[in-house]
Amino acid sequence: VACRCKPGYAGEDCSIACPRDAQGRVCSGGICYDGAYLEANGTLPPGATPGACECPCHVLLPNGGCAAGAAGAACDSPCECGWSINGTFDPTGVCRPDGGCTCDYGWAGDHCERCSDGLAGFRCDQRCGVAAAGLPSTGKAVGAACQCVDGWYGPECEDACPGVPVCNGRGTCDDGAGGSGRCLCAPGAYGADCGVICNANTTCAHLAHAQCSAAGACECLDHPVRGHWGDADGGCAACADMWWGAHCTSPCDCSTHGRCDRATGAQCECFADATRGYWTGARCDRCQEGY
Repeated sequence: VACRCKPGYAGEDCSIACPRDAQGRVCSGGICYDGAYLEANGTLPPGATPGACECPCHVLLPNGGCAAGAAGAACDSPCECGWSINGTFDPTGVCRPDGGCTCDYGWAGDHCERCSDGLAGFRCDQRCGVAAAGLPSTGKAVGAACQCVDGWYGPECEDACPGVPVCNGRGTCDDGAGGSGRCLCAPGAYGADCGVICNANTTCAHLAHAQCSAAGACECLDHPVRGHWGDADGGCAACADMWWGAHCTSPCDCSTHGRCDRATGAQCECFADATRGYWTGARCDRCQEGY
């Protein structure tokens, strides 16, 4: 005579007990492949074992795996393998029998909720950082974004700011994933990597009226208050073309096309060369004949 098993038991002699959770519930309140299941359905699902639990799955994957639900022999281990985007769950892994997650490529974490090292982006498919032998990566994923370590820039944190140390220790770099990699030099430092030192009063002391160029080279002072000086070969002691006065702050009335007497501002001497043009007239406001 065949045995008719009570709920929670299976097998020909009803000797197989279905797993129970800590509260004593069969399969944590879920389905067990017990005698009652067999009696109601006539057979077990393919591959099912008598007395085993069928754990609930809330997010079923196309390959039959489960990305969110319950796991464990008694279905008492919650499992969630994914992350949420604007409140919508996005599966990025599959639940293991023990309740852990096997993450898809590019994903990591207990719940496959973050990008693997070296990757970033909403799908963890963007390279993030460069890791040289024995050195840490130049970037790491923070959420979906790639965040560069100090001194590195570019969408993948692949470029180093100029200078060693960064900006030669004389400036700050516009670093980060959206940075330009340009150095903002401290006063007195010049060049793309702030590697040039220039001081108008000391470095350029050989010039009477000097300033440092954007590249850190000495040049004649060109300033609206302190004057517009020229003739570097003469020590920047005379007014630049188109300026006159004791401090070289008065513009020549020569239509910007000539120089005037540096002491009085009178009598324009018009430019006549291929670079600045060929001009004539009392105020250098007309082209020479033939130009």
